[in-house]
Amino acid sequence: MKIGIFSECFEPTINGVVISIKTFRSELTKMGHEVFVIAPATKDKNYHNDDEKIIRVPSISLPGKNYYPLGIPYFSHLSKKLAPLNLDIIHVQHLFGMGRAGRKVARNLNLPLVYTYHTLLTEYAHYVPFFKGITKKVLIKLSRDFANSADLVITPTSQIRDLLRSYGVKSRIEPVPTGIFLENYQKLSSDELKKEFKINPDEKVLLNVGRLAPEKNLSFLLQAFKKIHSEFPKCHLLIVGGGEEEKRYQLEVENLGLKENVTMTGYLEHEKTNHIFAEADIFVMPSLTETQGIVVAEAFAGGIPCVAVNKFGPSEIVQDGKSGYLTTPGDVDKFAQKTLKLLKDDQLREQMSKNAIIRAQDFSATKTAQKLATLYQELITAKSK
Repeated sequence: MKIGIFSECFEPTINGVVISIKTFRSELTKMGHEVFVIAPATKDKNYHNDDEKIIRVPSISLPGKNYYPLGIPYFSHLSKKLAPLNLDIIHVQHLFGMGRAGRKVARNLNLPLVYTYHTLLTEYAHYVPFFKGITKKVLIKLSRDFANSADLVITPTSQIRDLLRSYGVKSRIEPVPTGIFLENYQKLSSDELKKEFKINPDEKVLLNVGRLAPEKNLSFLLQAFKKIHSEFPKCHLLIVGGGEEEKRYQLEVENLGLKENVTMTGYLEHEKTNHIFAEADIFVMPSLTETQGIVVAEAFAGGIPCVAVNKFGPSEIVQDGKSGYLTTPGDVDKFAQKTLKLLKDDQLREQMSKNAIIRAQDFSATKTAQKLATLYQELITAKSK
């Protein structure tokens, strides 16, 4: 198959969508398929890539966001440029700019259209400073209309599938999570981790990985950790990630009197983060907006159990009471109690660690890419009849 993936972001930008594209592309290529990525041109002068299957369209940079170019594909004559590639299918990752460009190409070239609903858009309405009262309604309508224009909608979980159904989406929907490369994770000694981040050798490490933004619910986590640390002082919270709210959370840590017990690393390379997953003791996931929560699967691959809020993606990855615990949204006490239960019981934590490694097998990159390839082929076959 020849597959055209349209995305609003790609290297050198790194986020969940880019990781998803790169993971699926790598595995699909191993299977013998050709995968072309159509994305905005980057302004990063330090980034160079000679891959002829990465096709760039003109872009502009958002003010103050030079690392995140915005594609302007409308004058690129993409259908004409892409026609000689003889693509078999178009897969778009967004419903705006590049997504709509991909839909137009699919229509012009009479190709099946796949759309992945990566982001719970209604939970990101706070980033839009206008239309405060109607933004969520508008986003639901846009999501519904765009999804209904696709031949197939991919969601990371069945919960997101059900959410789209509640929006009125009638198109075929199939849950296909982004896979992980299991070989990148292995259970290691935590000595190196503790030495690098100046954590006492006898302390247990709680780990959170993600962007520092309001929707990640980190204030909830810090409040829970305050309770956890007061009852189990020999623990340390390691927060890996950068974002616009970093200074705010640093101040919150100080106000809670946790400056010596919480380390915020800022952004770290993905490869380095992989090792941290394998060296921590418990993964803590407070977010309420994760469509998939791939970081939970990564933590499992590293052999650490997870305590998460029972919402969307993590609720389908964590096996409550087996590979971790799921807690009620908003219940700080319950989150703290479940984390403390794991901290205090080494035998329980070790058993859940083993279960987590087994659970991670369900999210192997090979397995999820094979499912996606099968769906592609079904659409191509149906289109050709």
